[in-house]
Amino acid sequence: MSTAEKLDILDPEWINEEPSGQVVVSDEASATLAMRVIESREREIERIRQTADGEKARIENWARAEVERHQKAISFFVAPLESFLRDINEKTGGKTKSIKYPYGTIQLRKLPDKIEIAEEFKPEEHPDDPYVKAKTNYSVDKTAIKAAMKDSGELPEYATLVPGQTKFDYKVELISK
Repeated sequence: MSTAEKLDILDPEWINEEPSGQVVVSDEASATLAMRVIESREREIERIRQTADGEKARIENWARAEVERHQKAISFFVAPLESFLRDINEKTGGKTKSIKYPYGTIQLRKLPDKIEIAEEFKPEEHPDDPYVKAKTNYSVDKTAIKAAMKDSGELPEYATLVPGQTKFDYKVELISK
């Protein structure tokens, strides 16, 4: 079986292969044929991705609706449980902070205090405040290094120039069908 047949390419007899299985592109006709195959495969890939995206969205919508339904059922019981435990806690003078049941534990926990800063407060306007600290971010400006290298031909000792490589690329114009 030829490589073209293994790849499920239509009309594999039109494809010239070397013994290694590599396709031979030797003229305009074979280049056109190769681009036709690539365009067809790109269109198929796009169709597969669109179908998958549609299915993902459908599944995500289903999951969101199911989770919401279960969250509503949970919320139905949470507030009464909290009220029940707070009543018991109050009746015991704050001694009952948790109750263990076969399916879980209900508890009251004191959360640590936290500091909130007013939205209108701008730390940069108060550099002398003992609670304001300056942050400095350092980064290397590669664009400036490249420009300086073009001018002087020199690089900083911590930088090296990696020559750009030539990369083969193709662009397919998808034909709507």
